[in-house]
Amino acid sequence: MHGPIRSWSKDWGASASLRATAALQRAQSVSQQADLERTSALVKKEVAPLVQLERDQLNARVAARELEAAQFEDAELIMTSMDLVAILQALTLLATANTMPLLAIGLCGAHVAWPLDGGSTFIDGRSVFGRSKTIRGVAISLLGTATVAPIIGLEARIGALSAAAAMLGDLLSSFGKRRLNLSPGTGSSTRIVISALVALANT
Repeated sequence: MHGPIRSWSKDWGASASLRATAALQRAQSVSQQADLERTSALVKKEVAPLVQLERDQLNARVAARELEAAQFEDAELIMTSMDLVAILQALTLLATANTMPLLAIGLCGAHVAWPLDGGSTFIDGRSVFGRSKTIRGVAISLLGTATVAPIIGLEARIGALSAAAAMLGDLLSSFGKRRLNLSPGTGSSTRIVISALVALANT
């Protein structure tokens, strides 16, 4: 009788020990899982602001580059517009400088049309500039272009310099044509080039 009881008691004790061990293992597993979850949550809590900060910094760099690119495009557009304005201003001064003497001829005819060379001749026996180049033409070109310059956003002195360059080019052209015995009004490329360069350089 005692033998079976001892055997049963022994088996029950072993089974209880196994159950206790299993329960302890489950408890340890649950504890480890809880620790892992707490650690994961803590890591997420600590890392999330750093990740967000890095993301914000990246977005800021992208936005800065986009802004820089837009500003560069705007600067290019402004420079292009300024170039067009400068060209139009130069052409306006050039046209004014060369038109004013013709306007004076139309309005005044031969009055006060004193030749710029005073009627003198060069060593080849021909006139220095010709009768078409007058003091009146030079004066009205300087005055008219200096008056027009402020209207198109330039200083009066720039207008006067442009007119002086145009007249200088015209005189050089006339001097050359007289030497070649060409008639007045034949070609004026020198005058145009010189006056245009001066006008552009001063805008």
